[in-house]
Amino acid sequence: MRKVVVALSFVALASLAGTVWAHPGHQHKALGTVGAVDAAHAEIKTKDGKTVSVRLNADTKYLKGKAVAAATDVKVGQRVAVTYVEKDEKNVATEVLLGVTDAPQDSKAHDHR
Repeated sequence: MRKVVVALSFVALASLAGTVWAHPGHQHKALGTVGAVDAAHAEIKTKDGKTVSVRLNADTKYLKGKAVAAATDVKVGQRVAVTYVEKDEKNVATEVLLGVTDAPQDSKAHDHR
């Protein structure tokens, strides 16, 4: 009986947590690829096929790995993780983490002559 009560408590807590996270002012994450970007906004295509549109502003921070990046480093097709909050019914990005690509490989390493 105790296991059932504990399990139901976790289910109830999980269902309430979704409601709390949906409120304005709380941080949200969008993981995916950049579908469109300009100086004021970006559209992120997630793995589940959704598109999340976020506003970019002077307070948005950009990182590539641990290094500081710039808004101009965000490119269509690039993998990103965007942290955003809802303000005035708009998603406003607070941080954009750019995917780090592998270093270019030496072309001679693949030369099989």
